[in-house]
Formats: sequence, structure tokens, C-alpha cells
Amino acid sequence: MKSNNISIILTDDHPFVRDGIKALLAAEEHLEVIDEASDVQEAIEKISAKQPDIAVIDIRMPGMNGLEAVAKLKEANLPTRSIMLSMHNSEEYILESIKAGAHGYILKDAPTEELLTAIEK
Repeated sequence: MKSNNISIILTDDHPFVRDGIKALLAAEEHLEVIDEASDVQEAIEKISAKQPDIAVIDIRMPGMNGLEAVAKLKEANLPTRSIMLSMHNSEEYILESIKAGAHGYILKDAPTEELLTAIEK
């Protein structure tokens, strides 16, 4: 039986960014980072195996990008909802993210509350 916690997998190619997000989320009792990935292939494998409630995925990574990851997750029909994380405040990226199947788009310089709200919604 699943707890009331929201399970999360973080995907970003920068360990420093993942550690920072993980530290912010750790302050919230109901949010649980259950795993991390440093690239899209690793993320797809972990998300498919663990099926977290939320996958926070960096949009730009070496190799396959976050948009491709979200499209593959949508294609696999997993219950995991994805939130794109980006430093690009571009309508084009936002629209591409939605088209790929993302449920949210958060800028890396957004206040912490925006990420928390996106995860909870």
C-alpha cells in the first residue's frame, strides 16, 4: 500500500543541482525523493521500475534531452507525472514540453514555492 507521501525521482546532469533540490524537498514531510538520475536513459529505467508520483526532469542534458524522456514516459503510459525543469524562459520550450506530455514547467530560478506547488498539484 502506498503512503500519503509524494514520491519523486530527480533527473539532472549536475549533481549540485540535484542535491540542492533534494535538500529543499527534504524540508517537506510529505515529499520523498526516492531516487535520482544523471541522464535520460537512467531516468527512464528508474521511473519505469519505481513508478514515482512525480519525475522532475531537466529539459537540457547531454545525449537524449528531457523532452524525449517525457515523450517516452507518456508512450509507456506510466502513472508518473513529469515536471520539466529549465533555465529557458521560452514559450517554444514550454509548448514543446506540453506537447511531449509534461504536466508542468518550472524555471530553475523560480522561487521554491513554485516547485512545491507544481509537485503538489
